[in-house]
Amino acid sequence: MPVSGRVARKVRTGQMPPPGLPRPDAPASLAFAKSLEDLLDRAAATHPNPGRTAPHRLNRAEYSNAIRDLLVLDIQPGSLLPVDDSGHGFDNIADLLSMSPALLERYMSAARLVSRLAVGDPTMTPVEEQFAAGRAARNERVTDDLPFDSR
Repeated sequence: MPVSGRVARKVRTGQMPPPGLPRPDAPASLAFAKSLEDLLDRAAATHPNPGRTAPHRLNRAEYSNAIRDLLVLDIQPGSLLPVDDSGHGFDNIADLLSMSPALLERYMSAARLVSRLAVGDPTMTPVEEQFAAGRAARNERVTDDLPFDSR
């Protein structure tokens, strides 16, 4: 709660001004609290602040789609994960998608499988290929800023 909201609450409940200091009468105190609350309500209506979004992990379907889209591997790694919690019929609400140590281990296990498949056969050796440019265009350049053979 912003400071001004706490001030309004403390004035309304009689906590401000502190005991021992001069106090306005009750109607004046309540009128001040009401005007402060009205001012805060108007400010909130003109400049709404929805707050921050909760950290969001990928659910099973989103994880599978991300792997498919980024690595072109349609292996459905989300099926290796436990079923996600759902609320109101949705399983992608950030507040419901928690991350336990066991779930993190399952994500890591799925990621190991995905990374092995994305890399391919680790026993393959690199292959070198050379492409020679034609002799006729050897000294042609578009501009002096570019290297030879850059037509």
